[in-house]
Amino acid sequence: MKTCKYILGVAALSMLLASCDDQKMEWGTPEGHYPVTLSDIPLAVKEVISNYSDIKTYSEQYTPDMVVGIGASAEYYINANGKHNEYKELVDENYQMFTCGNAMKMDAIMTNSGGLGFTTVGALIDVMAEDLQI
Repeated sequence: MKTCKYILGVAALSMLLASCDDQKMEWGTPEGHYPVTLSDIPLAVKEVISNYSDIKTYSEQYTPDMVVGIGASAEYYINANGKHNEYKELVDENYQMFTCGNAMKMDAIMTNSGGLGFTTVGALIDVMAEDLQI
């Protein structure tokens, strides 16, 4: 019985060590952009994405009939705190369809008194880009 425990431990350890890969990711430079250095790797999401075309462009080029969508938080998209909304800009630039996380589910719309509250959904529709589908 003790031998079986040792064999399982050795097998698990050998699989763990075999799964490690010490190769480094190779970074390339997109056409018309400055070369990427190691100090540039931890950039903010928008800066990294701005080096490439938006997802809609790639989708239209390779699969013109496909609709590209995202499931995300309606509250982040609406940005109730009034600051500059980079989240909304990224969604509008890159996707053709938006599915909000919980804002349109029954537990988010149904109030405690049994009524319906569409404030979040209404705010989402008010700020949504015209070419973005729900």
